Amino acid sequence: MSVEAQIRVIAAELNAAAETIISATTLALQHSDDARKGDPQALCAIKPTLCVILEACAFQDIAGQRLTALMTTLDGRDDEVDPMLLGPGGGGAGLDQDAADLLFGGGLADR
Repeated sequence: MSVEAQIRVIAAELNAAAETIISATTLALQHSDDARKGDPQALCAIKPTLCVILEACAFQDIAGQRLTALMTTLDGRDDEVDPMLLGPGGGGAGLDQDAADLLFGGGLADR
């Protein structure tokens, strides 16, 4: 995969993460308002919504690692980007979600 294509994949994934964060934050604010109005189910819905935000924020670290690898490639210090940094968005060259969950001891759904 070309460096340009990899950058486009990273940009798309960052945009998707930002959209997830914005949507989940809006939902969490709505749950908070509903809870203040006395809806007990709304209070229970806040924590899972916040977990979605945390999960989306965790992508920033992976994107940073991938961008660093690309900069190294562009600087001519490395012939190829480490396939482990390509992630599932990089044409399947990196870890899939199950492998990442196993590596980190399970996903948010397990908590």
